[in-house]
Amino acid sequence: MQFTGEPGCGKTLLTRAVVQRLEASRYEIALVTNPHGGRIDLLRQVLYELGIEAADTARTELEHTLHDCIVGTARRGRETLVIVDDAQHADDPAWFEQLSSLLNIQTNERTLVTILLSGTPELIATLRRVQHLDRRVSIRCALDPLTEEQTVQYVRYRLGVAGGGSVAVHAAGARADPGRQSRCPPCDQRSLRQCHAAGPAGHPPHDRRRGHPPRPRLHPHRGRPLTAGQTGRVSG
Repeated sequence: MQFTGEPGCGKTLLTRAVVQRLEASRYEIALVTNPHGGRIDLLRQVLYELGIEAADTARTELEHTLHDCIVGTARRGRETLVIVDDAQHADDPAWFEQLSSLLNIQTNERTLVTILLSGTPELIATLRRVQHLDRRVSIRCALDPLTEEQTVQYVRYRLGVAGGGSVAVHAAGARADPGRQSRCPPCDQRSLRQCHAAGPAGHPPHDRRRGHPPRPRLHPHRGRPLTAGQTGRVSG
């Protein structure tokens, strides 16, 4: 599956929502948030996210280890899902070619791996250069910026969650927003998540030097496979 959208539209938010809604007893999830390097780097990244810190450096051995891991997961009645966030940052075609090879791990009835690639529109051109992977993409989705009406509805909802249900939000204010002319995303997803986390008490403290809320303190996902209902590292 290919999932694209402009920066700040909420791609990362939606991929985390997908993870949280999947059945924990059915899925083993590898969430790759910093794609880089070539074939061996990809294999190590996926193994790490599935809870395996491989000591091998040879590509063949890493492939065998990952193959055994995925087949073992299938024998336990579970599915393996590989999610790559900010996939446009993987600039080596060999990285995508190795990713495509994961789809060859299959039985006579089905493929044992599902792959979700999330990124900016540049990802589309990248995949076209790796044709054998591009041909295997069965679903293509694009996340557009919110319309004026959707923006108002979204802000009202978030204000309600934060305890400001009586605050009026008017569509006319959205029309006057200069960001609409610059194609900026209609809302800052990270700031909204922080406000949501702050709850009725209000907004978290702002970094006065930058004029933005500070990044939340995150607990990194340390080599344990994600199960449905969990999230790992969060990228901007």
